[in-house]
Amino acid sequence: MTTDNSFNLYEVVAIACSVIDNDGEFKGNSSTGYAGDTPGYVSTKDKVLKFLNKQEGPEVTEAHKAKAMSVVEYFRGIKDKRPSLTDFLLELYNMAKSGDNHIPQNRVGYAVAMVPTFDKYMKDEEFLKNSDYVGVVGTRMNLFIKLIEKKYISGAECYLYTFIDRRQSVVKAWMHGDKDERLDLNVGDCIDLDAYINKHESNKYNQVRETFINRIKIINNKGKV
Repeated sequence: MTTDNSFNLYEVVAIACSVIDNDGEFKGNSSTGYAGDTPGYVSTKDKVLKFLNKQEGPEVTEAHKAKAMSVVEYFRGIKDKRPSLTDFLLELYNMAKSGDNHIPQNRVGYAVAMVPTFDKYMKDEEFLKNSDYVGVVGTRMNLFIKLIEKKYISGAECYLYTFIDRRQSVVKAWMHGDKDERLDLNVGDCIDLDAYINKHESNKYNQVRETFINRIKIINNKGKV
């Protein structure tokens, strides 16, 4: 289990899989980021550490161990899927590719976070794999789309909006801060709009077909429907 306060990476991830299954969800340190500031709240990481140190926790099945293998292998090869990694993903990549397979206690949180991150990527890849290009480049068209993500890209100093249409095709748009405020769109909103089809492009990370739009005119924001 441990060697000089280090833990086997595969074992940590398998325990995390078990804890998440038992709780029905991944629990971060808390809504504000500090463990213990909500009465009765125990994070997934804290439960995994308790299991590691005291051998107390839910059963770790062969299925959990098999998933742990898949999770670690996924992050070992993540540079092939996502050549440009955030600091967080780079930490997971370095951890997964280490030949030692042991991690210090202060990296257990990263190992635990591999599981929900893996689950999210698997869900996204499955959900978006049937995306197709929308419209004809260089023309305007009417779209009814749902905003599923709004991310601020500091390098570009603007927001990247991600939408999906009724056929699960991905539509994206860049928004500068003033336009973001003016449009006042929230994640989950379903919007009837008119837009210019700027380009069709295959995502370089996951090969999902994406349509980029601009010159957006909102016809009706129906909100979360």
